[in-house]
This record gives sequence, structure tokens and C-alpha cells, in this order.
Amino acid sequence: MTTTLSTDIEAGHGENSISTPTGAPPTNLIRSILHKWGFYPQTAASSQPVDPSNTSVRSADYVYSSQSEHNHQKNLGSYESNMHQVNRYPEGWSRLAAEQEGFENTAIHRKFGYLLQRCLLDSHHRLAASARRLFELDHLMASTRAPDDLTETTGETEDGPAAERVPAEEASLLSEEQGNSVPQKISQVIQEIWPLLNNHHQMMFNEKTLRSLHEVREPEFWNRCNKIKDDGYLNEEEMEYLSHPDDFVSTATDPLWRTITGWMHLLPTWLLLLLFKDKRTEEQKFAAPLVTGYMEIFCKGLAILVYAVVLLLPVIILYIFPGISTAGAVCLLTSFTLLFMAMMFSHQGATMLVVLVGSLAYAAVLVAFLANLQE
Repeated sequence: MTTTLSTDIEAGHGENSISTPTGAPPTNLIRSILHKWGFYPQTAASSQPVDPSNTSVRSADYVYSSQSEHNHQKNLGSYESNMHQVNRYPEGWSRLAAEQEGFENTAIHRKFGYLLQRCLLDSHHRLAASARRLFELDHLMASTRAPDDLTETTGETEDGPAAERVPAEEASLLSEEQGNSVPQKISQVIQEIWPLLNNHHQMMFNEKTLRSLHEVREPEFWNRCNKIKDDGYLNEEEMEYLSHPDDFVSTATDPLWRTITGWMHLLPTWLLLLLFKDKRTEEQKFAAPLVTGYMEIFCKGLAILVYAVVLLLPVIILYIFPGISTAGAVCLLTSFTLLFMAMMFSHQGATMLVVLVGSLAYAAVLVAFLANLQE
């Protein structure tokens, strides 16, 4: 049975609470209200000594999922086994990397989108300069080509003055020399352009791939940031890479579970511990172990139940009230179609095309059912 780790985003604890950090309160009014209600994290602060007498449970704002990399072990999903593998690495970047790979929901990665755009702009500038050089060389090569009647013109001027024949011969020789060197320069410029163009295409592909991933939500980011600070692995200079939530993306593959974990910070800790606490594990300093399998089944089942109610409720209403007026039926179909669209948009990674097609199909089914009832 897989075990997850529920951490407290406000203080870095689950079961055992510690003294409240002395961080600066949020300056935004809305954030301060959410913080007062337990829906928004405090600013990160250094960890304090554990108070054994205080066993109160505080609001959990995220869930860490543990999935061991060693599939051959019998205790694959146990929290202790996974933490043992993580603790093999020395504290610092190595342990942080092992923890990100060991726990699925902590595997958030820096996307460096700003740096990617800077590299793309530099690539644009260098490619544009090379394209201008190639354009100029192409025109130079076209202008230095000898015309077809050059031989005839030279033959007609053989009887002319010597002062007129010499410049014509020098111009012909100069044109021939330039014509021989320009193709080499063109080939050299093309050879310089090719690696730049190849890297540019690769960067554009990487940008497209990054856009297919969803950005980490702010509560999830602050929970991760606070936990790293509480662990004390990194100093202030090393923590500078945690600059902003928009710089991080998640590589989770299950769209439904990814959306559920994004909402997990809204659930109270007591409910999570009551339903999913793993009593086989020891109490942790900063977290409370949860049974991942039961929690995933429960959350997905609850989400499917909500979708089923939203999808079937208009059908039930139309069946109970078959004599509903046309205006009422239109309002009913429109409202539930918009609700269905809003629910689909709530999933991270949902595209406009998928939402539009799904909503139209749902509306078509409701219209067909309404037409059958009115016959």
C-alpha cells in the first residue's frame, strides 16, 4: 500500500505542531483573509524546536506521494522504505534531487522560461544577421556574373584606343576573382547558419514541450519552498533558485489526479487524517503519513460522482417535469452546459478545443433527450 506524506504549508508539520514561525504577514488583503482562514501559507521562516506538549493538528495544504524506485522490494509503497532511500544521499542538492524523484508530487522542476526566451531572442538576432549576410552575398554573386555578350563587346573594342581596352580587361579579371570567392563565402555562411538554425528549432521544440506541462500552483509552490527551508539543506544563496511559482512546472501525467492534488490544500487536516492516516508508520516531525491508494480511490470516486450528478441532473429534471416551457428548457440546458464547461476548464492542461467539443456533445445529448420527451 502506497503511503503519502501530508505536510503543513504554514509551519511544515502534520501531526506534531511546532511554535508559529515569525514570518512577515501577507500584505495583500485577500491573502491575509485566506491566511486567517487557513487557505493561504505564511511566509517561510526557519524551523523551531519541537514542542512535544502541543499535539494539535494544523491545516494541511499539500500531499506528498511516495513511490519507490526499487520495484523489486516488497515494501514498495511504504513511506519508511522510500525515506530510507532518500536519506542515503548527503544533505544538500543531492538529497533534494533524490526527494524530488522519490516523491511524485514533490517532483516539480524549474522551467527557466525567462532564460529560454533570452536564448531564443539571441538566436533570432544571430540568425537574422547571418540571413542578411547571405542575402548580400547572393546579390553580389548575381552582380559579378559576366553577361553573355561580354566576349562580343570585347571583340568589337579591339580596334579602339588602348586606354579603353585596359580598364575593361581589369574589370573582367576582378569580376572573375570575385565570382570565384563569393560561392566559397556563401558556403561558409551556410555552414555557420546550420548549427544556429538547428539549435533554434530545438529551443522552439523545448518551448512547446514546456507549454504542454502545467505550472505549479502558488500554494503548492510555497509548501514545497517552506519544506525545503525547514529541512535546512540549502543556505540563503542556494535558495535563490526558488524565486517565483511561475518558474516551476509539474511533470505529473494523470490529469484527474493532478487536478485533485491542486485542490488538496483546501481540505482540512483533520479530515485527511481521519480518513487516510497510515497508523502503521511512526509520527514524523514535519508530516503525517497517509495511505495513497485509499486516498486516490476516494478522491477520484468523489470527482466522478460530482461529474455524474452534473451530467445527469438536467436529465432528471426534464424527466420529472416533462411539461417545462421552452424558455425554461433553454435556460436549463444553457446553465448546465456552462457549468460543464467550467468544470472541464478547471482541469489543468484542458485545451479549448477539447472543452468545446465535449460541451457541444453534452448539449446535443440534452437537446435530443428534451425533443424525445416533448413528442
